[in-house]
Amino acid sequence: MLGAGLLIASGAVPFWLAMPAEFIAVLAGALTGYAWSWAIGAGRLRQLADRLGAGKPFDRVAERLREAGVLQIAGSRLVPGLRIYTTLAAGAVGVSLWRFVLGIVPAVALWVAVFTLLGVFVGIPAERVLGRFEAFAVRFGVVLVLLAAPTW
Repeated sequence: MLGAGLLIASGAVPFWLAMPAEFIAVLAGALTGYAWSWAIGAGRLRQLADRLGAGKPFDRVAERLREAGVLQIAGSRLVPGLRIYTTLAAGAVGVSLWRFVLGIVPAVALWVAVFTLLGVFVGIPAERVLGRFEAFAVRFGVVLVLLAAPTW
């Protein structure tokens, strides 16, 4: 989204095209994660979370989402670090699709708008800071997968 903001700022991509495309892409990703976790179920997702050392955070999010309303779902989708857990736990514990969609649509719209506009107005410095964090997160994720792979 920061990159899209940079493209918008440079005039390479029109704002009216980038924003809906980003929104649809993020929403489709969230719905895919929800459907996947719903299909495999809470038990198998919990096993995977255990292997990755994320069993306890998964349990906390899953417990909160069982009874969460639309606002709680939206709020948890806006917290960095909980976004993916929220999507996966919601599907796994059987949060209704409509309640999930009603929660994530405004959250996705806000997330896309904030990060795209951040890219438009302060793109290059923001990209550097978030790029460093993202590179660390990707390396950390690869190490976790490599460590967990022998147990699969």
